[in-house]
Amino acid sequence: MLVPLAVLAAVVLLAGCAAAGDGSGTAATSRAGSGAGSNASTTRVTIGSIVPHTGPRDQLDGFGEVTVTVVDAQGVTRTFCLLLADTDALRERGLMFVEDPALGGYDGMFFFYEQDDRNGYWMKNTRLPLSIAYLAADGSTVSMTDMAPCPDDAGSCPTYPAGGPYRYTIEVPEGGFDRLGISAGSKVTVGARACAPL
Repeated sequence: MLVPLAVLAAVVLLAGCAAAGDGSGTAATSRAGSGAGSNASTTRVTIGSIVPHTGPRDQLDGFGEVTVTVVDAQGVTRTFCLLLADTDALRERGLMFVEDPALGGYDGMFFFYEQDDRNGYWMKNTRLPLSIAYLAADGSTVSMTDMAPCPDDAGSCPTYPAGGPYRYTIEVPEGGFDRLGISAGSKVTVGARACAPL
């Protein structure tokens, strides 16, 4: 059964998960200060090479999983299984050092915040080009953009700010939002904290 994002927020707060970050930069899919980004209404997400995964999902150490249902701009409904980053440490780590474009059989990573945030993300120590969607508490899209890996030896990494306050983010290998149906007109609803086996 799907629950509204606001209900999920209440459950996580009662479960005693870590509070939202303090505004410091987090990596790979990490939050950072200001920088160049783009709004969902003007950004076109390019179609990338999404490699299908065969066999059971390979969960990243420490991360949970969560189902999300997407109703796309045309009203088509799809359900996906995402890795869950719901603590400061997991949000900071994100998809750092991940080299598998199939993400171990997951459709992306869902970043959960207990309250609205405005910090951008950066790609420090991130190996794969990614696309990010910043989502409001009601599941609507605030903005989306593509993010390029930042070389390990770079003195600084560019940041990708949201187009406004957001409560959640989803990251996928670059171009993956076309398959998920996430766009400026879509709505995302969070479901169970466990996914059906592949």
